[in-house]
Amino acid sequence: MKWMRERKWYLKTMAVGFIGSFFLLFLFYRQAALCFLGAVLGSVCYVRYRIKVQKEQEKWQLMVEFKEAMDSMVSALAAGYSMENAITEAYRDMKLLHSEDTRMMRELWDIQQKISLHQPLDEVLSAFASKSGVEDIITFAQIYATARKSGGNLVKVMKRTAQNISEKMEIQREIQTMIAGKKMEANCMTAIPLFIILYLQICSPGFLDPLYEGFFGRIFMTGAFFVYLGAAAWSRHLMKIEC
Repeated sequence: MKWMRERKWYLKTMAVGFIGSFFLLFLFYRQAALCFLGAVLGSVCYVRYRIKVQKEQEKWQLMVEFKEAMDSMVSALAAGYSMENAITEAYRDMKLLHSEDTRMMRELWDIQQKISLHQPLDEVLSAFASKSGVEDIITFAQIYATARKSGGNLVKVMKRTAQNISEKMEIQREIQTMIAGKKMEANCMTAIPLFIILYLQICSPGFLDPLYEGFFGRIFMTGAFFVYLGAAAWSRHLMKIEC
């Protein structure tokens, strides 16, 4: 069941966040109690981070599936179907490619149900666009509402929207390919300081003791810890590409 999968995902993500946070804090502080408390907070932050990443991935996947649905609707409109029937045809075509559990399939089903209840299509599409949070879907809903009121060419509008989405996706893929190497370099640079500290603690156990004892040693390691976190967060921010 869905709630069981979500619960399993939350527990797994929290466990990964807790273990990673405990290991990171132990490298900088070597105090089990402090590391445990920090790891609890770290696991919560990690879950929030993974939820954010997952939402971004879902938005990208929704945009891909929406573009496929658009192509199907354009073909149906060109064949003389109304927009309402074109959505039904798109649902049938998408059903051949995707499971009914995918986001776009659920949205198409929901749109069909609302149409059957005689809700205005422009309002239904506007609600779907707002819920999706995807800029191209929001733009399409706005353009569709305007075109329907003014009697614009829906086929041309939808073709142009599908083309814009395709171009945007292609550009994003090219950028991702170009910076893939830089992402790997950033990940390596993020891991190197941790491996250096771990190496020194294993090979020279007493060498770093002054940094873990006394007031000034703890202040220094605390500063180093926050500088490390800031650098890691900044590197991820530089590599981030908005959908």
